[in-house]
Amino acid sequence: MVLEGVLTCEHGPYFDGDTVYTETLSAGDIFHVPTGTVHRFCAEDGDVKIVEVSTTEIEDVVRLEDDYRRIKELAHPTPDSWK
Repeated sequence: MVLEGVLTCEHGPYFDGDTVYTETLSAGDIFHVPTGTVHRFCAEDGDVKIVEVSTTEIEDVVRLEDDYRRIKELAHPTPDSWK
């Protein structure tokens, strides 16, 4: 749930040949990310405050890209369509 600001959510592809979808979320908006969905949240227009609720399965996170350099090697190359 977005508490303040404007958040961009990129999600997908959901199957081979599918595209990456983009949603713009504002204060009060909720976006549910199904388990196993490739996704990322971007605060492109300033600070954003969100509430994030996750499953207890924190070991299943696979970083495809990391702007904050929390990992040295990515598990998979970043798709060109995400750049």
